[in-house]
Amino acid sequence: MLANMDTVTMIATAGREIPLVCPVSSQSIWSQTATTIFGSQAGASGSTLSLLSQPIGMYYDGPNTILIVGDYGNQRILQFSLNNPSSVATVIAGSNGAGCNLNQLSVA
Repeated sequence: MLANMDTVTMIATAGREIPLVCPVSSQSIWSQTATTIFGSQAGASGSTLSLLSQPIGMYYDGPNTILIVGDYGNQRILQFSLNNPSSVATVIAGSNGAGCNLNQLSVA
């Protein structure tokens, strides 16, 4: 399957690389600028609302222009606004350590 694609991009998370397959036309023109939505350009991890520790999944909600990210290392799920990429995330679940209480996530 990968041999038929024009490009394969790798996403590095928690020491693993996951292939992200995006078919791209040879006529595609890419923007020469990028915006960091979360994380650091230096690759630092952390527990602030702009840093992640071992992200394990992302969901893009196009109609609402938000990105939802599972932050395994911090036991939380964060929501990032793509309308204001310089803002910090909103915690939508967890962030109170690992556990089974209503304000916690279990990562076991």
